[in-house]
Amino acid sequence: MATGGENVDVEMPPLIYELFKKVEEIEDRIDNLGMILTKLVDGFSEEQDHNVGILEQIGTLKTTKADKEDVREALALKGDEEVLNEKVSLEQVLGVSNGLSKTVQDVHHWVSQQENVIQQFFADAERKIEIRMNEYFASRFKALENRLNVRTGLRATDAAMKTSSLSFQRNRPEYLSEHFKGARSPGTDSPFRIPKFSDQREPLFGEDEAKRFEALLNRS
Repeated sequence: MATGGENVDVEMPPLIYELFKKVEEIEDRIDNLGMILTKLVDGFSEEQDHNVGILEQIGTLKTTKADKEDVREALALKGDEEVLNEKVSLEQVLGVSNGLSKTVQDVHHWVSQQENVIQQFFADAERKIEIRMNEYFASRFKALENRLNVRTGLRATDAAMKTSSLSFQRNRPEYLSEHFKGARSPGTDSPFRIPKFSDQREPLFGEDEAKRFEALLNRS
């Protein structure tokens, strides 16, 4: 048996091989018996022709007006000979027929005994093939499931990273404002707030520079 996945070869057991050899031998014997029967039938045909010849001889005897006693004696001898030959031929035919019938009965009995063995062999082979196919498909489905789980995990990780990146970009101005709110000006040790540079007692930048710096932070 073959399918679309793996090819599974089932080796024929010696018992089945021996069965086929026995059947071939029996077929040869049956052919020989058929030849014997054909020869016997041909013999019967020859005897029939012989009987026709006897009848012709009887007619000749009648036409020549032979002696009745001679005719009766001749007929008796011929009849006894024919009966004897017929009996022998019939016994041969019956013997051949009985032998053939006995051979056929023996073959039928032997095949019946081996039927359970053959059925069990094919049942075991079918069960083994089914088990192997189930194991193969189970392993394939397991590998596919693992790949899907890995891809799902990668997609979830990628989505989380994208969400985190968007959140960071969206909150960056607020983060910078909070970061610089508590910073102190170098050299003065005084806090300054970026949105209101004019509140400092000693501004570090000029008014134009402070506006440009504030605009730069707002664009960020």
